Amino acid sequence: MNETHPVALITGAGSGIGRETALAFGARGATVLCTDIDPASATATAAAVRAALVAELKSRGNNAYKGRRMKEADVLYSKALEHDPDNAKLYGNRSMVRCIVGQHEEALADAESATAHDPAWAKGYFRKAQALSKLKRHNA
Repeated sequence: MNETHPVALITGAGSGIGRETALAFGARGATVLCTDIDPASATATAAAVRAALVAELKSRGNNAYKGRRMKEADVLYSKALEHDPDNAKLYGNRSMVRCIVGQHEEALADAESATAHDPAWAKGYFRKAQALSKLKRHNA
């Protein structure tokens, strides 16, 4: 493992000890490469590692938001979006943070991404309305 950016190659990552090892390395921030005799199982493990990472980044972003550390929250939500670019709630959370810090155009773009990725998620439209209000675009 590289100390500046750890990388772990896990063979047998599809189940058992291999899967748990992959999840453990992923939880510690390593880039995890999964391989297995069953490619579908390795892919499922890789997806689980990615989902756990996104959940951790979102949780840290939420804690930063609650602690009024908006720049940190923005960075954490952005990092989570790098790993899950279709997650409407992450765009919504980042929109909220950006609206608070006065980045209203960016907040609007994030709100629009949220509604594009999940048109049924009502909060995305609320975030869009907040950003439009701050931009004084009341007829948009």
